Amino acid sequence: MCNWLLLLSYDGFNYHGWQVQKHHNTIEAELEKAIATITRKVASVFGAGRTDAKVHALNQTASFFSDANLSSEKWRAALNAVLPEDIVIKYVLKVSSDFHARHSSTAKFYRYLIYNKPYPNPFANHYSWWIRKPLDVTAMQQAAQYFIGEYDFSAFRSSQCSSLSPVKSVHKLIVYPLNTSIASLCIEIKANSFLQHMVRIIVGTLVAVGQHRFLPNSIPGIINSHDRTQSGKTAPPYGLYVLQVEYNNHDIQWPSDVLDF
Repeated sequence: MCNWLLLLSYDGFNYHGWQVQKHHNTIEAELEKAIATITRKVASVFGAGRTDAKVHALNQTASFFSDANLSSEKWRAALNAVLPEDIVIKYVLKVSSDFHARHSSTAKFYRYLIYNKPYPNPFANHYSWWIRKPLDVTAMQQAAQYFIGEYDFSAFRSSQCSSLSPVKSVHKLIVYPLNTSIASLCIEIKANSFLQHMVRIIVGTLVAVGQHRFLPNSIPGIINSHDRTQSGKTAPPYGLYVLQVEYNNHDIQWPSDVLDF
């Protein structure tokens, strides 16, 4: 029995998130169905994180056990042959039996895209958040610095969040302009782990700063309030992307040409 680690990307717009759900199509369900199609055996797939409905991934990871006699290359080819075209396996690694895609991770990195122009973009509707009025990017950059560090992020969690502890350590949070066909502003955040909707609520709060509804220096007070009603709205899911999952205590080496940033 071998433990396999997948590096995958997906367009999440047509899926009801990662985790298997009885009446909805999900990424995890498609992966488990694909493995069963190939091996004729049921295998549980463990993702690095449970992304919400319509959230995308550039470099998501997931692990599973199988006794199928397949090489890494054959796993990739076989999975891509049976998966829907909006889910792609980019690389497959054999890992130690004690490895777990979620529990072994030491940090997760997300990207959020915003289309900040006075008119919408028909090609960006499913991939970034359209905000019509100009945002004060400098104020957003100032506010972002207050999130860095270890805090109780109760003010930035969903009421349905099941995490045992609201304390998380944000390592990096940056806001910078872009000039692409689907986005003019990018927010990137890296932390040891995240609460449910934490990234999207932080983004919504930064947007409120950019709209001058919050001052940049109001962020510490919002964090210390531990009160969800004090922070900004939850940003739409379709602007969010899983950018990278880190495993510092395991020898996980992805070829540079399969990583998308």
